Amino acid sequence: MDWKTADRYLIGGSWVESQIDQHLQQLCGEIGPRWAGSSAERSAAEYIRDAMVANGLSGAGLEEFPIKTWSG
Repeated sequence: MDWKTADRYLIGGSWVESQIDQHLQQLCGEIGPRWAGSSAERSAAEYIRDAMVANGLSGAGLEEFPIKTWSG
């Protein structure tokens, strides 16, 4: 095993090839605050599901559930 190459792949690639900046910008910059039950929360959930599917995860989906929220 070439540990130097393995280390470069595992550590270096995880930072250089990461999509974390893209996800951070979308979730925090574009979608913004996500209060429980809000349309922004739904948008974030859809974005995360779509990212999982785009990265090859099969069976990614959304599940409905009841939530009690305060409304004025």
